[in-house]
Amino acid sequence: MTTTIDTRYGPLGPVDHVEQGPAGSALSCVPAGAVSLDTPLGRLTAQFSTGDMRRPKVEPITFHPDGTLKSIALEERTEIPTPLGPVAVELV
Repeated sequence: MTTTIDTRYGPLGPVDHVEQGPAGSALSCVPAGAVSLDTPLGRLTAQFSTGDMRRPKVEPITFHPDGTLKSIALEERTEIPTPLGPVAVELV
């Protein structure tokens, strides 16, 4: 069932397969369409398509129990700032 969930980064949706922790906060979800989060690293768009042979399935967005972002597979390679300078990444 496609839904929208509340996160510390704002509403997130459309998402499927929401896993919730004991306190009811989201621990993971699978994007069902274009989903972006405004994070300290900038605006990140989660992977939602599988049109690439290297990515046969959509990876879930995962959160720590306190609601902070744990990992997010990105739809496109994105530059993020690091202490050594910008780095292009596909998974944060």
